[in-house]
Amino acid sequence: MNYEPRPLQSVSFYTAVDAVTYTVVIYDRFTNGLLEDAISEHTGVINYTGFHTIDLNEPVGLTTGDDFYISVQLSHGGHAFDRTSEVPVLLQGYSGPSVLVESTASPGESYYLEGNTWIDLTTINETANFCIKGLANPWTPTTPDLDAEGEVTLTNVKPGSTVTDDFIIKNIGDSLSCLDWKITEYPTWGTWTFSPSTGDDLKPSGQQIVTVRLKAPPEKNQNFSGQIKIVNKDNPSDSTIIDVSLATSRNTQFSRTVLSEFIQDLIQLFSR
Repeated sequence: MNYEPRPLQSVSFYTAVDAVTYTVVIYDRFTNGLLEDAISEHTGVINYTGFHTIDLNEPVGLTTGDDFYISVQLSHGGHAFDRTSEVPVLLQGYSGPSVLVESTASPGESYYLEGNTWIDLTTINETANFCIKGLANPWTPTTPDLDAEGEVTLTNVKPGSTVTDDFIIKNIGDSLSCLDWKITEYPTWGTWTFSPSTGDDLKPSGQQIVTVRLKAPPEKNQNFSGQIKIVNKDNPSDSTIIDVSLATSRNTQFSRTVLSEFIQDLIQLFSR
């Protein structure tokens, strides 16, 4: 199910010098120290020092609990960051102490790249976070559209054996939509297993491979056919079909065994 989805449309950050080339990339995953699956990228030049908000070329659809990662690369000038610090009071004639402005941070929030390794900023200062902000506007509802690619065609399958195949599920709907889907129908012959048999939040930028594991019927030399039905869980009228066919072979194991024994008998007969 989709809960309170919002599109990430802009990213804000500071530049400390003039004429800075920037690259902003939104990633879907941060795994084993590597940013993976870039889903939006924007590059440009900022002429003046200050705080800037950059609109993404490709807004990113998000749902509650959906992690994302913002990477900001600046050509020079460094990155602004916030931390607990003492700030002088700028009042004429004031000679008292500075004001302590407290900040908080948690591990896993801000990283900087050193060589090929991402370093958690809290290992340098436990109250520090980079001044980078993602901005999401109120959601305008968008519509997913379920589609599937492929078919399950199995030939010359030994009766009672287990075989595998796969097909692909896609969301070909609006660019910010998320699709929740499930398999609702499949043939009654054989024993079927799907991995996965359901899924949530499939975006148009991705696809889901479904692996089919089928134990064939015991009947030999038979043809079977049918369909696998997949539906949009939020809109049952949005569905798609994967065609299925299976042909079992003649069980010739006994014949091959008899033939092998006959040949062995001939060899022994003529070797006497």
